[in-house]
Amino acid sequence: MNKLLKLPLVIFLLFFIIQCGSDNDPKKNLPSLSINDAVAEEGDHATFTVTLSAASTEAVTFSYKTTHGTTTDADFEAILNAMHGAILPGQTTVEITIGLYADAENEQSEKFNVVLSDPTNAQLSDDATGIGTITNGPAPFFFKVKIGGQQWTSMMGGFFGPVFFGDSFSGYGTGTFSDSALEFNFNEVPTGPKTYTTDPSGSETNKVRVYYTPNFFSSGGLGATFEAQAGGEVKLTKYDVVSGEAEGTFHFTAKESASGQTLEFTEGQFRLEIE
Repeated sequence: MNKLLKLPLVIFLLFFIIQCGSDNDPKKNLPSLSINDAVAEEGDHATFTVTLSAASTEAVTFSYKTTHGTTTDADFEAILNAMHGAILPGQTTVEITIGLYADAENEQSEKFNVVLSDPTNAQLSDDATGIGTITNGPAPFFFKVKIGGQQWTSMMGGFFGPVFFGDSFSGYGTGTFSDSALEFNFNEVPTGPKTYTTDPSGSETNKVRVYYTPNFFSSGGLGATFEAQAGGEVKLTKYDVVSGEAEGTFHFTAKESASGQTLEFTEGQFRLEIE
């Protein structure tokens, strides 16, 4: 055969072989998975949508986990070991919901990732990582304090959260101090801005009595009680009945009368709802 005729034939055969080979690629006709980005305030939930490019006659499964951007495990419900998700036959979307934690800090928005992997009956698109943005949102109600160098925090949330009611406020600890109660009793409905001093008698209008019970729940409220001694300070930097908010700081030394043990309460801060 003429060499000039052979060359086009060879090119045609090569193209045919390559084309047939590509048709046998098991991934070529699979739909692709992608995930969107999500924005939500701390204390809320970030909802991501995993989308299949076309409905499948078979269930599509995949794995997902979270990775940190500027976040830590304290910011959201981190998924360190892969979880499994599925899109049912005939459907094209499924949601992934990540719980976000609230804290008492005023901070910049933080970011984390939700990463898809290991699909079956589908392939990953170029957009297989969703970016979650946690915005600071309105400042939460809280109070926190260091007791002997350890952080004690109470966040707003139902019965266990701190709230200003009449002439007193109280809250219950979290973490190491989850069994604890801390209560402030004024001799009047307070006003602010104003500075009050701690005193066991608390009989004057510019005084406040403070109690700390480290095992409040386990003892049924009958356990050891530490009482703030004279000389401490509770400062109301804001007390606004219109907005229903009170803010301030405190520090004092508390003593348990039976044992004589003392505890130092330092770096106390609060932002409370006034009921």
